[in-house]
Amino acid sequence: MKLFIHYFEYDRNGYICERTDNRWRCMMKKMLCLMCIGLFLFAAEFGRITGRVIDAETGEPLVGADVIVEGTELGAATDANGEYTVLFVPVGTHRVVTSYISYDPFTYTNVVVNADQTTPLSFRLQPTVIEVGEVVVEAERPMVVHCSSGNRVAGLWAVWLAERRGVEPARALELGALAGSRTSRTSADSV
Repeated sequence: MKLFIHYFEYDRNGYICERTDNRWRCMMKKMLCLMCIGLFLFAAEFGRITGRVIDAETGEPLVGADVIVEGTELGAATDANGEYTVLFVPVGTHRVVTSYISYDPFTYTNVVVNADQTTPLSFRLQPTVIEVGEVVVEAERPMVVHCSSGNRVAGLWAVWLAERRGVEPARALELGALAGSRTSRTSADSV
């Protein structure tokens, strides 16, 4: 397979001749080498943490539990199997905390993350009871609603229909005698 670039140029005598350029091929090789070296250097500074979060009593996976590496902005949520993976964790010793609603949070200290290696770390969370004090809800509603936009719109609709049908609007509202209109006499209509 040829990777040469062909183009034409003039020689000393003024004739057109074909020239093969190897500079392009050499430059591409250098770029590929630099990219590979950069990837190896970048990957050497980080590791990953993987594991499962399960209920300590039943052994069921906890879906959506938060796993956070303290001191960083890194973390993950568990999937449907209770498994998680935290990528690009800096090499060193960390504290890893997991939490889930209605479970006690759990913390692993001195978790060692090595370069280009996966650190397995599974959690068994204990359920806890969340106690809430007494909640009292008091609601008051006035017996008569004085201003309701729905009643006013219905009232205006009834007046418009009454005028089109030749009925006195006040009489139509009072009796609710308009066929096809759903109006009733309320305190808003009489005000």
